[in-house]
Amino acid sequence: MVRKVILTGKDKDGNDVEVPWLFYENGSMVTDTSVNKIMDTNADGYTYTGVADPGTLTSDSLWQIQRYNNSGFPIVTQWEDGNADYDNVWDNRTSGSYS
Repeated sequence: MVRKVILTGKDKDGNDVEVPWLFYENGSMVTDTSVNKIMDTNADGYTYTGVADPGTLTSDSLWQIQRYNNSGFPIVTQWEDGNADYDNVWDNRTSGSYS
């Protein structure tokens, strides 16, 4: 079974974009290769998504990062640093400031 999820975000020029994620029954995730996309469901109760250009290291401050709460409704979406800029470090996603 495959489940497709569409997440919304902004590209580097500030345009609205939809980012497709394909989840397979075993929990693995596949995305296209036109951008780096990472998703992490963390023990802190949040799911983090990151988008960057291909080849960007997770230690580079070139990531757009969102987080979603894993419990309760409504689901709350927050941006790291309160914006959709590509200026965050994926490796530091759990310690960032979100709003």
